[in-house]
Amino acid sequence: MQSCCRSQSADAAADHDHRSIGHDHRLPDGSLRGGTGIRISRIARLLTNSVQTAGSRMYVVWVLILVRHAMPAHGPDTPARDWALAPEGQVAARSLCGRLPTGARLVASSEPKAIASLGPAGNVVQDPRFDEISRAEVYGETFREQRRAYVDGADHIGWEARDDVIRRFEAGVVEHIAAADGRPVVIASHGMAMTLWLTAAVGLDDPGAFWADLRFPDAHVVDIVAGKVVRFLRP
Repeated sequence: MQSCCRSQSADAAADHDHRSIGHDHRLPDGSLRGGTGIRISRIARLLTNSVQTAGSRMYVVWVLILVRHAMPAHGPDTPARDWALAPEGQVAARSLCGRLPTGARLVASSEPKAIASLGPAGNVVQDPRFDEISRAEVYGETFREQRRAYVDGADHIGWEARDDVIRRFEAGVVEHIAAADGRPVVIASHGMAMTLWLTAAVGLDDPGAFWADLRFPDAHVVDIVAGKVVRFLRP
């Protein structure tokens, strides 16, 4: 669907709070490989078709922004995937949407809090490939420790395999980049799923620290070719 998002210009993306980025791994066939060994050559090829050259340097003119949803109204009586935005989350979502690129393709997971985080910007395409990881989790005080351990590589019984999360997320990114036909792509997703894919795509040095630092909402510009993730939103 087309976006009717209003925004300021790209100077909103000039926040230089760079995340810790790993190495640009290249396979013998020239494709890129992130920290978990996933091949992202399809994305790289799409990006290669969307660059301008100036001398020996390449300047990406295509934009991917990953959004972590705004604050939900959470509690033990409702499954996490069904949480709606809290009042303060609704306010923050409106502020976020006012700063996104005009004309972007807006995509969100199938979870209400992610859809509502982009809703003020215009029509949102729903895609369950960007849902948070499926998990058997008890609502309580230890959830942050469990989630950070998971993105750092710990296996929990009943939690979705990390490679499965990365594969579905990557497939969604590739499809929506192609569908956008050069327009910016904004994807609203969730902390753990985003962190896993970014670790695979650009090689985050410390996935747990990246996840723990995510805000409600948060947004990062992703440059896969350069292997960079830059926070889009200023505090």
